[in-house]
Amino acid sequence: MEYFISLVLTISQMSSLVLICMSFLKLNQPAKKYIPHFFLLVTSTYVVSHLPNFAGLPLKTIGGIACVIVFVCVVFRGNLLIKTLCVLFGYAVAFGLETAMVFLFVYLFGISTQTLHTQIAPFLITAAASNILMLSLSFLLYKFRKAKKAWERISVSGWLIMLLFPLITLLTMIILLQITLAGTIVSSFIILDAGGLLIANIILFFLLNRLVAEERAQKKSLMLQHQVSSQMQTVNILLASQAAQGRITHDFKHHWNAVSTLLHQEQMEKAITYVDAITNTPLLSTEVVSCGNPIIDAVLNQKYAVAKRENIKMSFLLNHLAAFPFSAEETVVVLANLLDNAIEACCKLNTQREIRVKIQCEKNQTVLAVRNTTDILFLPLGELPPTTKDSPWLHGFGLQSVYTILSRYNAIPAIKVENGWFLFSTVIF
Repeated sequence: MEYFISLVLTISQMSSLVLICMSFLKLNQPAKKYIPHFFLLVTSTYVVSHLPNFAGLPLKTIGGIACVIVFVCVVFRGNLLIKTLCVLFGYAVAFGLETAMVFLFVYLFGISTQTLHTQIAPFLITAAASNILMLSLSFLLYKFRKAKKAWERISVSGWLIMLLFPLITLLTMIILLQITLAGTIVSSFIILDAGGLLIANIILFFLLNRLVAEERAQKKSLMLQHQVSSQMQTVNILLASQAAQGRITHDFKHHWNAVSTLLHQEQMEKAITYVDAITNTPLLSTEVVSCGNPIIDAVLNQKYAVAKRENIKMSFLLNHLAAFPFSAEETVVVLANLLDNAIEACCKLNTQREIRVKIQCEKNQTVLAVRNTTDILFLPLGELPPTTKDSPWLHGFGLQSVYTILSRYNAIPAIKVENGWFLFSTVIF
């Protein structure tokens, strides 16, 4: 029984350390390929901790740290010093939590530390409680860091789901320890219960991680559909613009032939009158934007037409954008989503509907900013403005797509509300 519980504790400890390393380091390959390596780590750490020559605490700890460092060097990328610091940080946190849990139980139940270390049931319950706390904190750190890297936000319900079961487990551990110290139940059942709760927490965190991964895959699928829709709109705009230009070119040839005929007949007054007439006709394309980048032209002109229908004033501050750093697909997704959000916000206003777009390509950087009037007075840090979409569950997918693309270029977006204006800006180097 003792060896079984010790094995469970080792699995929990190694899981916590691996989660901490995954929070700060990148895996060389997908995590699934390292499952055998993880079990090898658990086995080696377990064997080292039970070797007679490693019975003392310093040698046992040093042996465990060495096993984890070797595992981290094989599995993760990065500098050896950073890897070693991650492992040492994990061990320091684990030791601190274990010590804090011992003092907490000593304070709560008025028992000595010697009792906790000499009696098997209290010792294992204390170890299980500290390991559950360590595993919970490591998992939360991992999810927080992963969400931050992906520009995502963990909801309040998500935090509650991750915290609820570990907190209940810790409360159960305290009750079990109290019952054990009272001597009312056989210790073997207490040990089995503590081990079972620890295993349940380990399984729970792996299942939660699986559910979050599936939810993220669904969001990516919806984001992809949203991107395809935006790209198809732009393709249709380009095709319509090309067709319109073809008609204009065709008409221009007829007009030119008519003028040429009049000039050959020396009917100068009629030719001049005809030229004046066609000059006042919108023969050529009335595109508002022409910046040297046909994709940007298409998106901005299409959104300008939408804004004009909604009585929204839209102005542009652009230079020559042929060297805009995004691909055609990325350009459509970023600009279409930003302008859709700006138009949506302006449509809620009765007066002062205005959007200002700034895109400036310079030698070493590109500035992108979209500013629109809003009725929002205050926007908490990290929050998105409220939506009026017909499908509220799509709220945030547009900006999420934008954030994903910006992260490829190491660009950091800035969002703020100031003096009745909502501003999105970023700089791409």
